[in-house]
Amino acid sequence: MRVVGTGFFVGPNMILTAKHVFDEGALPRFACLQIKDATNEFYFRQFRQVVGHPVSDVALCELHPMLHAEHKVALSNYVLPIGGPVPSPGLKLTTYAFPDTVVARHNGVLHMGIAGHHYDGAVLDVFPVQRDRVMLNFPCMRTSIHLHGGASGGPVINPETGMVVAINTSSFQGATNESHVTLIHPILDFPIYKTHYVGNVSLGITLRELSFRGSARVFPENSLVRHTAAPTIME
Repeated sequence: MRVVGTGFFVGPNMILTAKHVFDEGALPRFACLQIKDATNEFYFRQFRQVVGHPVSDVALCELHPMLHAEHKVALSNYVLPIGGPVPSPGLKLTTYAFPDTVVARHNGVLHMGIAGHHYDGAVLDVFPVQRDRVMLNFPCMRTSIHLHGGASGGPVINPETGMVVAINTSSFQGATNESHVTLIHPILDFPIYKTHYVGNVSLGITLRELSFRGSARVFPENSLVRHTAAPTIME
């Protein structure tokens, strides 16, 4: 078992992450490790479905609900606010992720060394449509954030507003101050299927619509809110 990425909650039992973290195998091989910073508790969560954006390196994942064994209350999660204006070059950014996690087995017991880290940087370039036609053919930014393995999918936050504006995507081998992140805007209106049913028909709903219903936090400009930690994604 190893950590292949980071995710963050955008709704009840819903997380966003980078689509490429699921490239190495079938969905049943993966699990989400939800970490509650306040108590250091952690829970393994199964994925109900993963909906990848057709172009951008973004995936919306729905987890199976989990109830408290004794009180039968659904496991809660803090929802990060997403959206706001597209950043401009020079804007400061920060990300929170779980890179370089150590997983080892000793005397039949699995040990995981997991520690969240903040990484700061700034916007270097903005590509509102695509950077190129092959590798990064979707809206993205080049930043000075240093990304380690396992940081893919972590939230990229505008500290001035507290909103998630992008998702960690890739870094360059040997580079310590250059990376690319995927702008979050393309997935806000992307339909999420298998969430509501009428008869045998699966109805699509978007994150923006979930926000209107109070189940997500897609904010307009000039909204100031705080952010918190994120879960890891395990394979």
